Amino acid sequence: MYKGVTKFKIENNPVSSFSPSSFFVIEKDLKGQQSWKKGQHFHGTEITIFERYFKEIIKPSFPHIIDFDTFMKNYTYTYLPLEIVEIIHQLQSLNHQNSLNSIYLEGKILECIAILINEVTKSPKNAFTNQIDYGNINIGSNRVIKLTSYDINAIQKAHDILQKNYINPPNIKTLSKMVFLSEQKLKAGFSKHYHMSIGEYTNHIKMTVAANLLSTTDLSIEDIANKVGYNYSANFSKMFKKTYGKTPLKFRKTK
Repeated sequence: MYKGVTKFKIENNPVSSFSPSSFFVIEKDLKGQQSWKKGQHFHGTEITIFERYFKEIIKPSFPHIIDFDTFMKNYTYTYLPLEIVEIIHQLQSLNHQNSLNSIYLEGKILECIAILINEVTKSPKNAFTNQIDYGNINIGSNRVIKLTSYDINAIQKAHDILQKNYINPPNIKTLSKMVFLSEQKLKAGFSKHYHMSIGEYTNHIKMTVAANLLSTTDLSIEDIANKVGYNYSANFSKMFKKTYGKTPLKFRKTK
């Protein structure tokens, strides 16, 4: 999701909402309603892979592939590997140009599946499993912090605050006060839970939004830099190149 806020109500669950972020979910027998108010704007991209495709097309060719049953059903994992985010940008850009064909689309979907499998299988502790298992965190050589459900809720609240305020995010001291969690536990817990630091996460959102604007608008580099919270386009360009391996201008030319 790139822009806007959407509220949704799943049966037997409280009302929830999404603001700009990346997410992944395995849906099963899911029913509910999604709503917007008059005047609201929403901009996002969603890739849906049906279970039948996975079982009839993927499984026969790759019988030892990971079973997606390892993921919790109807649980929203608020994370996607950066490589998948980049693929979504590519598909969106081609779609805007009416240049997206079915062979290319299927190839990129297979690539997304491969990236997800690699992310999950490279370590039993990854950005997905760490969102479920509260666990412990080793601090230094002789100290362990135990995370509680309260801590996890606070960390998720911090995540939501950063999502909504990525342009000008609160510093760690302020954020810890907002969620009533110590700075040390917030920093360590966030890194364990989302597999990236707080600073890396806010940068991830900024660069994701910037890449989308470069792909879908004619805004100047300076305007895009301002929209994602940079006062100086040079600093923005430096960070963008560090993230995507090319300058914003070169990134736009390849789309």
